[in-house]
Amino acid sequence: ELLAAVVDEAHKAGLEVVGHAEDAREATLAGFRFAEHQYSITHTTVRGQVQPNAPEADMDPALFDPLVSLMVEKGVYYNPTLSRSAINYLPKKREWEQLALTYLENRAWRFIPEERRELWIREAKALERAVSPALAGRRNEARRKVEDFVRRYARAGGKFVAGPDTGPSSGPSNIPGLSLHLEMETLVDAGLTPMQAILASTKWTAEMLRKEKDLGTVEPGKLADLIVIDGDPLADIRATR
Repeated sequence: ELLAAVVDEAHKAGLEVVGHAEDAREATLAGFRFAEHQYSITHTTVRGQVQPNAPEADMDPALFDPLVSLMVEKGVYYNPTLSRSAINYLPKKREWEQLALTYLENRAWRFIPEERRELWIREAKALERAVSPALAGRRNEARRKVEDFVRRYARAGGKFVAGPDTGPSSGPSNIPGLSLHLEMETLVDAGLTPMQAILASTKWTAEMLRKEKDLGTVEPGKLADLIVIDGDPLADIRATR
């Protein structure tokens, strides 16, 4: 009830409400147009108690389609932040940390505050902690279910936002700039087409921010914001790097 009232007042003022909702269904019904992170999806699709370790493993796929249908019907933009919220489940985690290390050890990146840069370097060089077979199994199951939900949302016509999370507790693969390209890669790995990942970084993001008249696509009258790259990102999304 409180959330619905907040959204109602915001809409009267011409504003949108975004946030870390605990329940994606309740937030959508209250008027949220933006599902931030995987967590709200997890809470909505877990039957019973949410477990602290890899809780996505306990999501019930039988609950996916009704939630997908509701969110697509209400025009919700979904930002799963897979390269952050699911990073410990992804097989490329170590590869991405080593990629980040090549930047962090380059003198050109000394503009990063020294304390933060040193923290990221230590994390990238740290030995991976051994996990029990049981936890490894839960992480694999968590990844499969998260990617299943993402694929279903894409197939249903849902729109995504390729937003990484570069907050203060972020790891080395969440370096601002690099992290966006890695997030696009995780979306493709999860089942989006490369074009959908590009739309999630351009057109759909502009729509979500109600800036589509100025940004998001290359059209006469819009602000020019272009990059020229080598390779074909529709064949390999990593070409955007």
